[in-house]
Amino acid sequence: MTTAGVRVWDFAATSFAAVIVVYTLGSRDFGFGVDAGWHYAFAEELIRGHRWPISNETFFSAGMTDYPPAGHLLAVGIGALVGSTLHGIFIVTGLAFTAIYLALAEIVKRRDALSTIAILAVFVLILVITKKFRAYFGNEVIDEFFFAQLVGTGALLVAFLIVARLRGGLLVWLLSSASAAHLIAWFYPLSAIQFAFAATALQALQIFDRPWQWWLISVRTLSTVGVLGIVVVIHPAFFGMIKNALNDGGIVFPIISIFLMIACMLIGILLLAWLRRSSGFLLTDALMALATGICTMALAQAVAYYALGLGSPYAIKKHGFALGTVGALVAASLIVELPMIRAALERRKVQWLAGLRVFAGPVFLLLVLAAIFTGRKNVPVDTMVDFDRELRTFMDSPDAPPLIGA
Repeated sequence: MTTAGVRVWDFAATSFAAVIVVYTLGSRDFGFGVDAGWHYAFAEELIRGHRWPISNETFFSAGMTDYPPAGHLLAVGIGALVGSTLHGIFIVTGLAFTAIYLALAEIVKRRDALSTIAILAVFVLILVITKKFRAYFGNEVIDEFFFAQLVGTGALLVAFLIVARLRGGLLVWLLSSASAAHLIAWFYPLSAIQFAFAATALQALQIFDRPWQWWLISVRTLSTVGVLGIVVVIHPAFFGMIKNALNDGGIVFPIISIFLMIACMLIGILLLAWLRRSSGFLLTDALMALATGICTMALAQAVAYYALGLGSPYAIKKHGFALGTVGALVAASLIVELPMIRAALERRKVQWLAGLRVFAGPVFLLLVLAAIFTGRKNVPVDTMVDFDRELRTFMDSPDAPPLIGA
């Protein structure tokens, strides 16, 4: 098949898988708390007030008026096309999930197509075996509805993939990374900080290839720390995130599991570094840098709470989705390096699977969707939208009774 033909099939297969994911997550609500309603109300207030931060005179507490608005504004725009902001929120959820797992599939690509397929297959197997722990991207909207976090993760991974591929001078790279960090923070500041850590790791890990240029790599790394650190700290949504981190709420992970995942991730990063030259990743240090960034941010959050009294256990637990997902990808990459697996992949009987590489990403996306959401309780979004419209019609009628806060 020609290069153009491969690209056409890749685009068609990816588009088909993306449509299925967006339709599935855009038409079903897997969350059963109040968070979805809160995000809907926040989006509606952005429309009504035409301002951000939203007014303190609304029913939102003062600490939530400056919540990052980008995901909600995107939902408003899509909602204008489909006739409902509420429906738009769930469609954005599907788009974010799609972006996350397609970006991860690109990050772990290897020169050997069969190894790439094997990594993705092992990841899905790990996910299925450990599904009950819910430590994977997408579980943010099961039972709870951490909408902004999921969308922020999508922005983080797409931006990270772009800067990992970017070729050019330091100035161009820094400007691109700074712009990306600023944009991500409008979706979710925590994701912007994770991006900053991962981007810094990308620069620092160049020491493996050019140890004799340690001084230049140090300058590039420190420049990245300084520029991205300033971009994040001066962002209008940053201090709102700091205030929100003080809140303590319910989340699926026990705190001990976070530290276990951090420990496993650190071991995995060291093993990736040891196998770096033989692994054959197209983006040599991308997975290691992403894992380092996420692990470092989780450790920093834990130190901030236990040593300085800043934040909350809830804020630490929110790292569980990233630690679990990227940790499983690291584990899958290492498993594929086992001698028995390498020998199996080199057999002629399985070489034909390499021809299916064009479908690897889309099939991976659909398998992850099925593994995470199959069997989970859900309700149709259309039912919620219809109820919302009926309630609005009732409240607009002259016979509607006054409500608290009206």
